[in-house]
Amino acid sequence: MKVKILSESIKHEIDGVLQVFNKDEIRSVPNNVGEYFCQLGWAEDTSGQIKTGERSTTNRVNLRVDSANTSVEVTNG
Repeated sequence: MKVKILSESIKHEIDGVLQVFNKDEIRSVPNNVGEYFCQLGWAEDTSGQIKTGERSTTNRVNLRVDSANTSVEVTNG
């Protein structure tokens, strides 16, 4: 689907690649991503089929952070 970005900047991973979306860009995105952006008020559907939600500044957004473990091996000959 095609969406017009309403937020200043959105960073979202699609198919393992981090995409950057900037305000007023019109971009083609997978339907599930476009619907998600529209529901949150971050974008509007250019066809008008999906309702644009109101962007809330009071709701907290949960981030999923993947932790990484690093190990170091020391050998003395």
